Amino acid sequence: MSHRPSTCILDGCNAPLTQAATGRPRLYCSEAHRQAGRNRRDAEARRLANERSAEKWRHLREEPSRYAELVGHLLARLRAKPQPSDTPRP
Repeated sequence: MSHRPSTCILDGCNAPLTQAATGRPRLYCSEAHRQAGRNRRDAEARRLANERSAEKWRHLREEPSRYAELVGHLLARLRAKPQPSDTPRP
């Protein structure tokens, strides 16, 4: 059997809940508090996604000289390659 809270689960709200006899248990005392709860969950999900993204790309901030060196090397190789316009035509 599932737990049905007796008060709103939004932080700082202790409003009592009236539960319907059937259906999903009510968690919030009003539509506004349900939306506020959703906004908080969404904000937390965005914060965690931003942290994961920052961690994923952290190495670029910490080792920029290594990547600059690799890019410089690749550009030098591309510039050294003969271009089609540089080759003589028969």
